[in-house]
Amino acid sequence: MTKFLQALGALIIWGFMINVPLKAQSYKTLADKIHSHQEEHPVEKVFLHTDKQIYSAGENIWYKAYIFNPETRLPESKSGLLYVELLSENETGIVQNKSRIVYAGASGDFSLPEDLQAGNYRLVAYTNLMKNYGEAYYFQQNIQVVNPHFEQLHIQYEQEFDQNARTVNLKLSGDHFSGEHGTSTYYYRLRNGEKDFKKGKVKVDPQGQVALTFDPTKIADDNLLLELAYEVEGKTIIREIGLGKQQEDYQLEFYPEGGDMIAGQSGRIAFRLIDSNGKPMEMAGEVLDDAGEVVANFQSLHEGLGMFHMKPILGEKYRIRAKSGDRIIEKPLPKVLSEGLALNLQMNKSAFATLRLSGKDFGGQEFYILIQDGQNIEKLVSISWPVDRDYYLMKLPLEQLSSGVKRLTIFDEQLRPHCERLFFVNHHQEEAAITFEVNETFGNRELVAPKITVQDSLGDPLAGHFSVAVVDKTAVSENMDHDITSYLLLNADLENAPEKSVPYLAGANSKNPYLVDMVMMTNGWRRFSWRDVFEASENSYAIEKGIILKGHLEGAFGKNQKGGRLILANAHNLLEFTMTETDENGDFVFENLNVQDTSQLVLQGRKRRGSSHVVVSVDTVPHYSSLYPAKMEMASEGIAAYISRRDEIFKFDTLYNVGFDVKMLEEFVVSDTRLEDEEMSDLNSTWFTNYDKTLEAEAITQYPSIENMLQQMLPASRQAINEESGTTDLIYRNQALAFTLDGMLVSYDDILMLSPIDVKQVFFASDASVSGSGGMGIVAFHTISGTGGTSGETSLGLNILTNIGYHSPREFPKMNYSEKQPEHIKPDHRTTVHWQPWVITDQAGKAKFEFYTSDDRKTEYEIRLQGVTAGGLLINATKRIQIQ
Repeated sequence: MTKFLQALGALIIWGFMINVPLKAQSYKTLADKIHSHQEEHPVEKVFLHTDKQIYSAGENIWYKAYIFNPETRLPESKSGLLYVELLSENETGIVQNKSRIVYAGASGDFSLPEDLQAGNYRLVAYTNLMKNYGEAYYFQQNIQVVNPHFEQLHIQYEQEFDQNARTVNLKLSGDHFSGEHGTSTYYYRLRNGEKDFKKGKVKVDPQGQVALTFDPTKIADDNLLLELAYEVEGKTIIREIGLGKQQEDYQLEFYPEGGDMIAGQSGRIAFRLIDSNGKPMEMAGEVLDDAGEVVANFQSLHEGLGMFHMKPILGEKYRIRAKSGDRIIEKPLPKVLSEGLALNLQMNKSAFATLRLSGKDFGGQEFYILIQDGQNIEKLVSISWPVDRDYYLMKLPLEQLSSGVKRLTIFDEQLRPHCERLFFVNHHQEEAAITFEVNETFGNRELVAPKITVQDSLGDPLAGHFSVAVVDKTAVSENMDHDITSYLLLNADLENAPEKSVPYLAGANSKNPYLVDMVMMTNGWRRFSWRDVFEASENSYAIEKGIILKGHLEGAFGKNQKGGRLILANAHNLLEFTMTETDENGDFVFENLNVQDTSQLVLQGRKRRGSSHVVVSVDTVPHYSSLYPAKMEMASEGIAAYISRRDEIFKFDTLYNVGFDVKMLEEFVVSDTRLEDEEMSDLNSTWFTNYDKTLEAEAITQYPSIENMLQQMLPASRQAINEESGTTDLIYRNQALAFTLDGMLVSYDDILMLSPIDVKQVFFASDASVSGSGGMGIVAFHTISGTGGTSGETSLGLNILTNIGYHSPREFPKMNYSEKQPEHIKPDHRTTVHWQPWVITDQAGKAKFEFYTSDDRKTEYEIRLQGVTAGGLLINATKRIQIQ
């Protein structure tokens, strides 16, 4: 800060010098309040690197998450749990992963259902801590899903509203409208949840257009869903369209620079126009006063953003009249204030920005100029307003600020904020150099083994963790909307962030800084209010270090159980458990659990005095965010090439996988056949007429595991490895015992996977055998469900829980063509050729990875590496290689 003051003290600003001592007490109060709020309200940022942005139903979405501490600008995370969601344009959540955060990173994947309908989807990622600042600050990325397994139907729609009718204008396009067999009849259903409001049959015209009209007063429009059903080659296909709530078909917002329109002070007013689906709209028009006189003209310049200048007069009520396509828009401007401080900040291409403050009766007063990066104080200086001037002019040295979104706020001596705006600093400087060591051209099914070196500007090695995606650009032609640099520097701090951040910050190809500044001016909302800073407040959402399980305990007749006891245990080893008690409302919580989503857990509840006549309810339903993607036509760029490639893959999957499946099925059936009912009856009534031992459910559940139960039941038994099969046998009297599970011959290893709570009965007969079991003696298990698995049912005071833990990431399937294998006969047409979420550089700043090319010829691969160094430098690098 001292250097900043010295620099300002040496600047001559319009005839006078800035060399004003800070009022120590006011300065300390403001700084202390901000620092205190910063400590009590920590912030995290998240970026998600995905392998691509267009997928086919049945594919996997692969992702790597990076978590940052904005205070230190380092890869740090206070949270241990990251929520990653896939949301549809029909305002529904498809799936939610709870990813474990390790070393400020997390990796995972989503498997898209085969029957997922084509359309726009959105990936969202956030920690529980980020909920304190609103969903606008969650990571968001749009993706497109195509479905080559089903007929492609593209749906565009617009809605019209008035008091008596709500009309949905549909335009359908796709293969249905080509040829003489094009579909023209559709069945529709309008519903809200499970309730149907209207249904019927409609015909579209040759252009695929049709209008549906209904009475809005008779239909609850919350989460309104329109279903379209049609037949293709004897198959019924249903498409869903989320219509949302009734609203204007556009949203127009005005943003006076600094926050207000001040009478007599010339200023700029930015605007943003979008339709009801969030899609930018262009417009041109004029500003009118009370008499209808034109005082300013304007037009949007990019993605619905624009700006105009005017000098408002006190008492006038201004409005705009504009045209957007065929639509006429009229709307009043914000109210003109009689007094106040007007702010104007001119962002130049030079190393300085020009700040102009104007207003009446401010002469002789002192003000504080605060510049923040997030909640960090980057600069805080005081200025003295000349007595004989109604304006104040100064330059801000941008080179002393870091890159990113900045918040400029002007305070008076009483620390009251007068005006505020955001601005963006982009130094365009490369602080790290990434070198790829790899050949330029390769053949089909050839090994590619790139080596990377990460160094700083001085050539010193940099340690860090990265992720790499290799895609075939012939099939995946679209560029990514965001990279780690553009997203974290720009979008992560904006409420009205652009859909694509890369074009704004892509070096020499970046958009005009004037457009970036309009993005800043149309984001007047901040993460926190100054009232929160000056008045102590607490976060509503705590930091989550691990999995949280919440629930409720009540008696059999609905009474809340205060002081009730709950035990949560591993279903396969009941000796692994944790305990908690309910509060006065009967609610309970288990915190910081370290369990995977593949784990099966047992939750048992008891009243304070030990009675099991209770009902345990658990909150296991995912709570999705509401950041649904815009309801609009899928972007056509790149879709045709991707569908063509996926059609090829689907054709060969169908052709080749059938043969392999049959072969594997035959091998499997020979050794794993379920006993018929008659044989099962014989097993129970004849072979086990004189069984040695039996256990019932009540006794079985006393054991922590099936292995422990068998040890107690057959103390003379021992475990041994079967040298032929490599599996484990249980030896009794020098013979391997046979095991059946609900009448099916299974292995000892299979039995050990059971949980004691799933077993109803166990029978042991030492002199019985099953043909083909290869031993003497049988242990027969009968489960509660009778299907050889867990019942999924809950008894009084007992719950079986699954899929509540950390997401278990899968490994990306890697092809290995170093040695010929029978399965290599299948053609290889991968679109994502390689994905590796953790690439870690060594002490020399080096790392390597490898993959095999596919069968596609004359194409180009893009290798994209993203990540962060230990010192917080953001890395985004690409390399292209040619496949001949």
